Amino acid sequence: MFNVHKMRSKVSHSTTDSQGGFQCYSTDAAGAYLNKWNIRQTLHIAEQAGNWTPCVDSINANYIQQHNDTGPVFDHILKSGYPLRMLIYNGDVDQACNFLGDQWFVEAFAKRNNLKLSKARKDWRYMTQIAGYAKQFSNDTSKFSIDLLTVKGAGHLVPVDRPGPSLQMIINFFRNQDYSSPVSYDTNQHYMLETYKIAQRVSAAAMNTSVDNLITIDTAKGTKRGSRKMYQKGLRSQVPVQIDNDKPFVSKTHPDYIEHPAPPPPPTGSKTDDEVRDLPGLTFAPPFAHYSGYLNASQGNYLHYW
Repeated sequence: MFNVHKMRSKVSHSTTDSQGGFQCYSTDAAGAYLNKWNIRQTLHIAEQAGNWTPCVDSINANYIQQHNDTGPVFDHILKSGYPLRMLIYNGDVDQACNFLGDQWFVEAFAKRNNLKLSKARKDWRYMTQIAGYAKQFSNDTSKFSIDLLTVKGAGHLVPVDRPGPSLQMIINFFRNQDYSSPVSYDTNQHYMLETYKIAQRVSAAAMNTSVDNLITIDTAKGTKRGSRKMYQKGLRSQVPVQIDNDKPFVSKTHPDYIEHPAPPPPPTGSKTDDEVRDLPGLTFAPPFAHYSGYLNASQGNYLHYW
């Protein structure tokens, strides 16, 4: 165990080295939250689906890739006519999703769709150092643009390897600014605004619990504390299923391999069914609608989205 708040005082603001920033410690907290029965219910997670975990090597080893090119998907997005801005970024030392492959992909996409080079390739900077390189293709007709960017010295987990440049990159993308524009941020702790304090107390009262327990309701006590009161009728009730993620992978050629039938498909959803309502722990009403459910990607394959 370690003190997260003490780690904040150790963050280096003068270097892009990953060891000066936060490490990837939050996955345990994310798993604890996403695997609660009331969270699974709100996000419409199928009963037969296992617990959420960042990575499952057995799935990766057994995955059968059917589609090797997402070009048609990008073509479809462009032809929608929406004035979208897209960002494709890679760590330049990522050997899994390498920057050169994405460069070829984006350049081929731009060529077949007659996108022009609106911003030539040039370096972008974090403080005084080169943080990577970026260029942009665009379509004046639909106001569509796609940025191709690299983050220098980053591997597959870009924000973990280069947290400072990553934060600057994503904020400037959202603000539609030059990627070299410096970003000011404050790592000091601040009290919650009064507006959200009130919303937090209201949320706690609706769940018949205290503010301190708002996000840590025990699964076995959830019903007794009245947390089900938050849910509207019609939401699908699901129960988490434990799976053994540590069990070693056995290939089909191994004598111990056992063929198991495919699990039943998840419940059929719709836009109405998939809408997320009253997410536990949320202390404010988001100014947008969001959805969570399953997509039938191909025969027998269902992809969960949120």
